[in-house]
Amino acid sequence: MKRLKTPEQNPPSWPASVTVFGPDDAGIADVVNAAFATNGGHEPANHGEFSTARYAFLFKPGSYSVDVPVGFYTQVLGLGASPDDVTFTGAKGVYCEEGDYVEESFLIDFDDIRYTLPNGTQIMRENAWQTGGASQMRCLDLYNGGAGTFYYDDVLIDIIGGCGTCCPFDTLSCVSDCASDSVSLDWSSFQTGAYPQGITIRRDGVDIATLPGDATTYQDVGVDDGVHDYEVIGVCSAATSWSTSCSIIHCSAIDNDTCSTALPLDIGVATPFDTTFALLDPAAPAFSCANGGSVDQWYTFEPQCDGVFNISLCGSAYDTAMEVFDGGVAPGDCAAMTLIECNDDSCGFQSALNLTAFLGNIYYIRISGFGGDRGAGTINIGMAEISGFSGFYDCSTGFSELAWDGAGFGPTYDEYEVLRNGVSIASGLPAGTTLFTDTAPIIGSQTYQVIGTSVACGLSTSGSDLILTAPDLTATDVIFRAELAGGSIDSAQALATALSATGRTPVIVEGQPDIATCGLLDPGISETERLWFCGGTYPNGQGMTAASAVAIAEAQALGIGIYVESGDAWGFDPIDPAFGSIDGIADGILDGDDTFVSMNGLDSTFGLDLSSYSAVGYNQDNVADNDWTDNKSRKRVDGARVDAPRGAGTRGKRQVAGRAQSEWRTLERQGH
Repeated sequence: MKRLKTPEQNPPSWPASVTVFGPDDAGIADVVNAAFATNGGHEPANHGEFSTARYAFLFKPGSYSVDVPVGFYTQVLGLGASPDDVTFTGAKGVYCEEGDYVEESFLIDFDDIRYTLPNGTQIMRENAWQTGGASQMRCLDLYNGGAGTFYYDDVLIDIIGGCGTCCPFDTLSCVSDCASDSVSLDWSSFQTGAYPQGITIRRDGVDIATLPGDATTYQDVGVDDGVHDYEVIGVCSAATSWSTSCSIIHCSAIDNDTCSTALPLDIGVATPFDTTFALLDPAAPAFSCANGGSVDQWYTFEPQCDGVFNISLCGSAYDTAMEVFDGGVAPGDCAAMTLIECNDDSCGFQSALNLTAFLGNIYYIRISGFGGDRGAGTINIGMAEISGFSGFYDCSTGFSELAWDGAGFGPTYDEYEVLRNGVSIASGLPAGTTLFTDTAPIIGSQTYQVIGTSVACGLSTSGSDLILTAPDLTATDVIFRAELAGGSIDSAQALATALSATGRTPVIVEGQPDIATCGLLDPGISETERLWFCGGTYPNGQGMTAASAVAIAEAQALGIGIYVESGDAWGFDPIDPAFGSIDGIADGILDGDDTFVSMNGLDSTFGLDLSSYSAVGYNQDNVADNDWTDNKSRKRVDGARVDAPRGAGTRGKRQVAGRAQSEWRTLERQGH
């Protein structure tokens, strides 16, 4: 007879070391904390590392608001079929730590005598430690908390480096007093006892005083105005400590260093300034948009009419910040002024803003720097640009139609002037004029300006440049300059020059391909054989619009060769499906970085063979900062994705859409 196996108990009879919890069970915290007290970081002195106790905690599906510390020889399991079936919503959840100590701060000198932490751990020479007098030596494992902070378990460790028995001073403060023409130094030391050979005071690299070893203060009298660097050095029997230093600006000689001494600005006149030796006006309001600026310089502005004025620090040599206060009609108390405008970054890292100002008021302009940055620059005040300046080229008439806001930013202008390519084509247009038609444009791109003149303010201001293109239908290559001004490389002009050198007839059109009119992208009307899109790179790049994507796709379908150049056309700016279906680039491309520095050429097999080019240097457009050039991957003709290897030629500003499976590709009409 076959012996039947005795069925196991369900649930099993767990040993005492195993505990199963449900979401509604009470006392979970008591059980897990009791285990941690034995195998965790409290008891015994060896922190449970050599404990004979064993624990396993099993949690049924559900949500638990308890924190579960995990010590030595402790296992925590979730019993759900999915990882999401068991969740912990406490502050820590399931976590590991060796002890539950109160965070304290200790100065550690790895090359000096050993220090003992509250948990019994001793820091010794050679970055080693021992516990409880045991002979076993181990590396000290510190957690980098960032911002110069390090932790061992729950203990904050301040590492000061090796100083032997002659440690540097812990703190040093420098305070300037212009009234007494002096600088006061105050320091402290964590080192026990005085420096046996005294303390040396150094200003700008030159020793100026020797003090007793227990001194904690010094007053430097008769200090010249300007920036000074102070050092305090302890002198021991056989060595000197590292220097502890501070830098201070003593008694600025700048005339307008305070609100009460602000200097007037003339409108339309570029005024140089320099905050290098400026101080902070203690009577002025706290900074609002300078990120805790620590210096300032002051100007006043009294408008001669009501209007909106542009105040600009563009072109300055440092990271500026600017604030404007309303001083009213009778300014007096600087601390009571009202902040009305502020700006940090407007033109790169420099500041600019539009101020709505009124005749009779006085406005205070505060120049500072981001995070206390300082340097030289130029401040300009002028009327803000005429707003709403726009226009289009009318293919049916061959005229350029211009329009603008008659009120603009500011007063009603007394008259207007229109310029084409810097030459006046209309003047004395009366107040209230908002439209103008240029009836005699020439072929190609034209730059228009409209200038308004205000007699009351005694100045003129223009609208931003407006570029319109009267298309040349005989051009073989149409180059669209979509990128913003400001980059170091004009790709559109470079392409036009190169194409002209090969006997082609290029034309540059400002803006996106969607604005192409008059049959410029229709081979049945024009002679266009190739379309070149120059989108540029960050921060001057312009992504392809949806209308541009359609225009490019339609041009490609008509047999026009397509070239697309853009740092953000694939990874950062979204790709319209109309272009995404023909560009040969896989979806999901990541926004890139600044590591694209060279290019490798390939043979398109469609008449463009660049295979002889290897590791050709790529010049960054945004020289000072990151261009954020996209990472890209190729897409096979069958739709499958092919990941391009990282390296030269895989990340670039340039990508030519077409049928060839190469990094660079083009489409050519038969016979060309």
